[in-house]
Amino acid sequence: MDLLFTYGTLRKGFPHEMADLLAREAQWLGTAKVYGYLYDLGRYPGLVLDPGAKSVVTGDLFQLQHPQTLLPVLDAYEGIVENDNPPPEYERQLIEVFDIKEEKPCWTYVYVLPVNGLKLIEHGDYLKYRAGLDGGQDFYY
Repeated sequence: MDLLFTYGTLRKGFPHEMADLLAREAQWLGTAKVYGYLYDLGRYPGLVLDPGAKSVVTGDLFQLQHPQTLLPVLDAYEGIVENDNPPPEYERQLIEVFDIKEEKPCWTYVYVLPVNGLKLIEHGDYLKYRAGLDGGQDFYY
């Protein structure tokens, strides 16, 4: 699988070195969406999938040039490490995205810890949120 859906700090144009790496190592295919909820975790967001949700999360779809080498780097960035203690916040999962030419399966990083007390980003667009709209924080790394 060589497709990746990003919704937070890896999105196209986000000012972070890992987003820059992804821009160099993958082809941007366009904007895509998934059904679910986006939460503010502080310096980054967390996606909780819900196929029955009426809300959507907006992100970017990339085709990875070398997924076998890039995905382990992205896994490490997302804190996915074997035998990690405490457990990781994210899990890489295969999902279906929409709002592109056709629905396609792709990888994404899904938040797997409880969301009690976290702020919901109601419109589901982290770039818009980080730009200072809707109470988002306007700071960068």
